[in-house]
Amino acid sequence: MSLANRIKEGRTAASKGADLYYSEVLAVVYGFQPTGPLRYDDHYGEHAGQRIPGDQKFDREVIGHARYNRAHTAISRAMFGLADRGLITWLTGANSSWSGCSLTAEGLTVSQTVNILQSASGSAPG
Repeated sequence: MSLANRIKEGRTAASKGADLYYSEVLAVVYGFQPTGPLRYDDHYGEHAGQRIPGDQKFDREVIGHARYNRAHTAISRAMFGLADRGLITWLTGANSSWSGCSLTAEGLTVSQTVNILQSASGSAPG
């Protein structure tokens, strides 16, 4: 998902924000229904279609506090492991509540390699 966002948005190591936000993982991987948009609508002009950072996009009462907390913990552990291996830089918002990651140079190489191998084998990216 980080690589797909980086390619789609033309992101680089110098880009602001994150290649991947927790909110995207919660919605796509865990299937949690966001309470608000994950991308800016058309009326935001030049920002239309851009991802909106922030983790406060889910109704924990609907999802269930325990289920939400387990998912959030799993994402954090995965991010910690990837950061520990030097594949991502773990990021949080300074002025707003969001968490995410951006690929390091090594992480970019690894994700591109995995993507190529998955494409060659015919399996879906994971």
